Amino acid sequence: MDKSIAGWGALHKKDPGRTAQRIDAIIKDTYRTLMTRGQKGCYVYFVDGETSQYFKTQMRGVAEEPIPFVNALPLLTLRAAADSSYAQLEGYFSDSDGVEWVLVGGGPFPKDRFLVRAEGDSMQPMIQGGQLCIFRKDPGGSRNGKIVLCRIERFAGDAPVAVIKRYRSARTANSDSIGEAQAIVLSSLNERHEDIVVTGGDGLSIVGILDRVIPR
Repeated sequence: MDKSIAGWGALHKKDPGRTAQRIDAIIKDTYRTLMTRGQKGCYVYFVDGETSQYFKTQMRGVAEEPIPFVNALPLLTLRAAADSSYAQLEGYFSDSDGVEWVLVGGGPFPKDRFLVRAEGDSMQPMIQGGQLCIFRKDPGGSRNGKIVLCRIERFAGDAPVAVIKRYRSARTANSDSIGEAQAIVLSSLNERHEDIVVTGGDGLSIVGILDRVIPR
């Protein structure tokens, strides 16, 4: 209990009107102080269940404002990733008017993070179709065994595609010597989908590395 209203029972008996006004002012001031702390966000816990339920009803319908990299991340569609080179993606993220910011829990976030919505069932059971994933921009270095967002310049003809796959470097046979030509194997987690084998002429670029999958 707030010490500033200690002994309120005795005071109420002596002067009910003034005591009620005093307690009302103290309680309002206390909650005003609590609710204006942490302008970028805070947690408030109510011991009393009735008070907790009251505040919940008052907050319904209040839309949370997305704050870049604090409680929201930019959404990159697979189509945008396929149609752009890595350099163009940097411009995509810097275009504040053209970027969709999606509310995400767990912030604040480093500024190299972005969202991608998975498509299809190739990465099930880890990633479901339509599920949001947090990626970090590719820092370079080894990607072996990691799940990546990559762009293949020439896939199934001349059309570029962007896919989420597990990355593995391998060696494939060529006409001169077995096991000498290096290739990249992009694997699905769903065994019903075949691996994609990418060689140097296919124009592979790594856009991002999977950070985590957002639970539904």
